[in-house]
Amino acid sequence: ENFSSNDMVVLLSRSITSGATTATIVPQGSSFSFSYSPAAFASYSTNTSSYFVYGLDDTNARMPFNRVDYYVATGGTIPQLCAQGTGTLYKATVNQSNGALTKTPILDCVADMQVVFGWDLADAGGNLVSDPTQPGDGQVDTWTNADGTLSMGSVSLPPSTPPYVAGTILTNAGHIRTKLKVVKVYILAQVGRRDPNYTSPSPIVVGDPNEVGLTSSHTLSGAMLNYRWKVYRIVVRPKNLTSNQ
Repeated sequence: ENFSSNDMVVLLSRSITSGATTATIVPQGSSFSFSYSPAAFASYSTNTSSYFVYGLDDTNARMPFNRVDYYVATGGTIPQLCAQGTGTLYKATVNQSNGALTKTPILDCVADMQVVFGWDLADAGGNLVSDPTQPGDGQVDTWTNADGTLSMGSVSLPPSTPPYVAGTILTNAGHIRTKLKVVKVYILAQVGRRDPNYTSPSPIVVGDPNEVGLTSSHTLSGAMLNYRWKVYRIVVRPKNLTSNQ
């Protein structure tokens, strides 16, 4: 009853084998989506299989998921109370109809944003798990920056160009599903208005000081020194990934 006739949806068949859950898109010819109607799904209503239906869009489906981007932009209209050089944190949904972004401002006066990934790349013996379908021992053993070019941790990664996580892990959806455990987001944002009687310390570390090499040392410009700043820390454990199930 949550769908209207002709809504574009994706249909997943779920199975559990040896404790691992597998979700497979049920194709309709070469297409990944269906135009919803009760008749279209009658053949999938059985007592022996489980199917999940997810809505994508009222009329269009250019990709089998709904996508949201988060980013800081310095263009456009920035509130006058913000320090020069700051931007706005946006949440942008990708339209199924044309791929364009529908932007929603989340936070003004943002000076910096850093993302850190926590990975489970090794088994209990400390050996690298190279199979993209297999998880490690369930513990975070490697931390990287957002594009995987910088890393630190207890696992010895094979030398490669580009670096192993950037070239092998982040380019393989299987590795991401089975090995990404934690996402940390650090946002440096202005607190309050300009105070000519206050001088902020600079630079400001954006990230965890214990994660050497993965933090940003943000040096404030002269125009930013008379403002107070705060580093917001957000930690997410994606529950839709095999690594956290």
